[in-house]
Amino acid sequence: MIDDPSTVLVGDTALMMACANGDTEVAKALLAASADVNARNSDGDTALFVACKEGHAEVATILLAAGADFNTAKSSVRVGQQAADKYIGL
Repeated sequence: MIDDPSTVLVGDTALMMACANGDTEVAKALLAASADVNARNSDGDTALFVACKEGHAEVATILLAAGADFNTAKSSVRVGQQAADKYIGL
């Protein structure tokens, strides 16, 4: 949950929010309801990038199993790979 009232979320999907919070059950439910696993927010981030950035390896694994494209995790593949390596060791 985001408690900071100054936080502005632009273009984040419900799946991205679930991934940011490490909520595996909500992520699974959204994916089962056909959430776009590769949708991007206004910064070009995907749910997979968000999960990696926040250190949620279990959610990242769920996203990959659901077809998340590692190469589109961020606008730059290198940035996506660095985030995965740095935050969850993928």
